[in-house]
Amino acid sequence: MEPEVPEVGYSDDVSKLHDAGFDAYLTSTVFVNLCNLYGKVKGIKEHISTDSDHLKQFENKLYMIRYNEDPCLNLSGPEPQLQRSHVYHITFPAEWKTIDITNIFSPFTNVFIKYINDTSAWVALRDGSQAKAMNKILPKLQALHKNIILLPWSVYYKDTCTTNASTTTKRKISNCSSSPPKDNVDSSIAEDSSDDHDGHTPEKVPRISRG
Repeated sequence: MEPEVPEVGYSDDVSKLHDAGFDAYLTSTVFVNLCNLYGKVKGIKEHISTDSDHLKQFENKLYMIRYNEDPCLNLSGPEPQLQRSHVYHITFPAEWKTIDITNIFSPFTNVFIKYINDTSAWVALRDGSQAKAMNKILPKLQALHKNIILLPWSVYYKDTCTTNASTTTKRKISNCSSSPPKDNVDSSIAEDSSDDHDGHTPEKVPRISRG
């Protein structure tokens, strides 16, 4: 079907990126090709239309780029329970580098490391099936390396929830003293504070590059 005005038509031969109509045309083209590819991979012989039951599992799923665990958000239902039996929380000395952490897990395959700060990180086994073997030697690793704390995700999560629950207290408004008026602030304290910094802001803490 040809458009009445050729200048506003779209085709694969002429690119009009960022034109709303052309972008919609490209999106629909990609969708049709993906449907055909899905049918070919799954061995589906009939035509896959937009309302096909084969596509129900993909409805209302929002893709999250650069999100490793579960790349899709379910907009119409509960999120799936993620498997984290292969994930560990490690606390280590500040001078440690990436190679020091990978050496801890050297009996196994490569690992993914997500730093939390300079002394803690999440470590995930690339091969999740090795988590059971890792848990068996975990006490030996902890005994061998006295300067680290290595915990499975489930243990760390349970301990964190227990600690937060026991330390959480309700603060009554009646026990809170109001801040003094600005005029009542001791001027000598303000002068001493300004003299200490000589009118300059504190230096930024340099970021440590992990080796």
